[in-house]
Amino acid sequence: MKKLLIVSVLLISLTANAQTHQIGIKSGINFSSVLMKPDFDGNKFKCGYMGGITYNYQFANGFGVGADLLYSRKGYKQELFLTDVLGDIIGDLAYFYHYDYLSIPLKASYQLGNKLFCNFSIGIVPSIAVGRSFESNPATPTLYHNPSLKAFDLGALVEIAGGYTFKEKYTLYAAFAYDQSIINNDPTITQYPGMMLLKKWNCVMNIALGFKYNIGS
Repeated sequence: MKKLLIVSVLLISLTANAQTHQIGIKSGINFSSVLMKPDFDGNKFKCGYMGGITYNYQFANGFGVGADLLYSRKGYKQELFLTDVLGDIIGDLAYFYHYDYLSIPLKASYQLGNKLFCNFSIGIVPSIAVGRSFESNPATPTLYHNPSLKAFDLGALVEIAGGYTFKEKYTLYAAFAYDQSIINNDPTITQYPGMMLLKKWNCVMNIALGFKYNIGS
């Protein structure tokens, strides 16, 4: 009975300290690439869009939890140089791999400040692939490419955000985040004749602007 009473008091305390529910939207730019094994020096960052809806449950003690539903275009740019039999460069190719995901970042956060604030978050990012595409410059339809992609990806996330709350209901903020896959998302990545299969992990930096509406405790 004593243990039950303690648990009840803790739950009531948490409920009493809960500050607010927040719903919102965010939109921004991804700068994405991949980490590969074996290493490949030709991989570069490319830009892509990200955006969607957000939810956050903020406690009065500064801690919070949240979840987003985002569309996120990841992928990478790959640069190759063509050489003759003497090793002299005679041209170059650029390949663009576009990977489209629906992502659900699940985050725990801590906030410093109230109206003017800074927020630090860590979390995981389960994602479902909803599309993939490939293009080259110049066009090389005769080359063998297989931009395959696992249907599921899981990443680890760190994020820092800063913003301002006005009229106690509305919040504008800017955020910077880094998200990296923690599972190999393509064991059958692009295969060229005579080359070994590669493994890769998405890595993404993004900058976003967002708006939140406080709907009360």
